[in-house]
Amino acid sequence: MAEGLQTVDFGVIAQEVGVANPWALFDAYLGTGAQACTDATVPAWQERLGGADVFTEGHCWVMMESLRVD
Repeated sequence: MAEGLQTVDFGVIAQEVGVANPWALFDAYLGTGAQACTDATVPAWQERLGGADVFTEGHCWVMMESLRVD
């Protein structure tokens, strides 16, 4: 997840979503970070861990929040 946070460009997200609604902008930023983590994690675990394709994004989201807050 740390890699996902480093690779997601907030400026690019802001250009795509706009800045009029900061909640939508931040949601898009966090969602993009969680998706980047998911895309990096699922291929390595999908065949070895049941439900990896279903639950990884949620786990990435929680880990991202932990990294951001701590």
